[in-house]
Amino acid sequence: MTIETQPAQHTETGRLLPVATAVFLGLMTMGMPLASVPLWVHGQLGYGMLMVGCVMGVESLATLLTRHFAGTAADRRGPKRAVVLGLLGSAVSGLCYLLAAQLQDTPAASLAAVIAGRIAMGFAQSLLFTGGSTWPIALFGAEQAGKALSWIGIAMFAGIACGAAVAAQLGEVASFAWVSAVTAIIPLFGLLVALRTPAARLVHASGASMPLAALLARIWHPGLVFALATVGYVSVSSFITLTYAHHQWNGAGYALAAFGAGYVCARLLFGARVDNTAGPGMALSMLAIEAIGQLLLWLAASPAQAMLGAALSGFGVSMIYPLLALVALRAVPLHSLGLAIGFYDACFDISIGLTAPLAGLLARQQGIPVVFLIGVLASLVAMLAALCAYRHVVDDPRASCSRNHPG
Repeated sequence: MTIETQPAQHTETGRLLPVATAVFLGLMTMGMPLASVPLWVHGQLGYGMLMVGCVMGVESLATLLTRHFAGTAADRRGPKRAVVLGLLGSAVSGLCYLLAAQLQDTPAASLAAVIAGRIAMGFAQSLLFTGGSTWPIALFGAEQAGKALSWIGIAMFAGIACGAAVAAQLGEVASFAWVSAVTAIIPLFGLLVALRTPAARLVHASGASMPLAALLARIWHPGLVFALATVGYVSVSSFITLTYAHHQWNGAGYALAAFGAGYVCARLLFGARVDNTAGPGMALSMLAIEAIGQLLLWLAASPAQAMLGAALSGFGVSMIYPLLALVALRAVPLHSLGLAIGFYDACFDISIGLTAPLAGLLARQQGIPVVFLIGVLASLVAMLAALCAYRHVVDDPRASCSRNHPG
């Protein structure tokens, strides 16, 4: 393996910080609509819970359809190019929401503009996640892939959580139009940072792409665990604001911030241990914590209990991404790393795309708390799937070879 890069800062923190900052600002745009769009679609435009779920889920469909493009772009053009394109897409999504705010007197047109914004952010998300994940791996080397994914993940989900919290607070004192304008402006600052940051890419002697079917066969076991764990993320991100509104509680943005705080705390505590973790023990513990958090949200009788449930959910789901991503990446050649990350991340999209509409339908029929019960069940099933994923890696001689000799 060789790394092509321009001269960069001497310390790991110095090299990672600009990448993390650009990704953080880009994904704030993904987080901003989590608090504002459901309330706009349901409260202002008058559409029901099922439509809320569909609107929130369409972003993941767009992301899923562009994962192959994002992975290929990161492998062939470099992760910096992918991140720059993602930041531009993020800004476009904010402009679409701003247009939706101007069309509030025509609900159908406003809804169409919101959906367009979700699609634009879906395109941006695939590029930001894939490019943002492969860029630090290229900087630090494949042998530190778990550490790189852990630290860049803090920037990713902290950006999402911070964006949601900012939008929730801004929405209390300003209009949806102002929230949308801020959503469009934030990624432009990230673009300035990204353009000034040195490029880096992984280069391998045998650069032929791994056959898609073979790649999917290597990563679907860990991808299933990631997809099931993501259900808890969906329940909090898409329905916590509606839960607070249903109970007439204030401070839904703080619950979203608590989820992000739990997520970041887990990464800070355990991120450095990922590359040295071989068995399923940590993954099982984290999934158990996520299940407890979802249980507290299902039974929540106060804002404090809901915040605790959100924090535990964020703490639990946090480490599943790098832990199971490392299982997936150890089983693929280095020159297909971006494509592997893209399709592994697609499990996140599939989970949101299926869970959000289904949860919206069940919430309409059974009440909003049932959404969190689904999260409990998904976390428990994910524990069984994690055992299978780690056993599959141990039993697969190809995966064992890939662990010792990446690529």
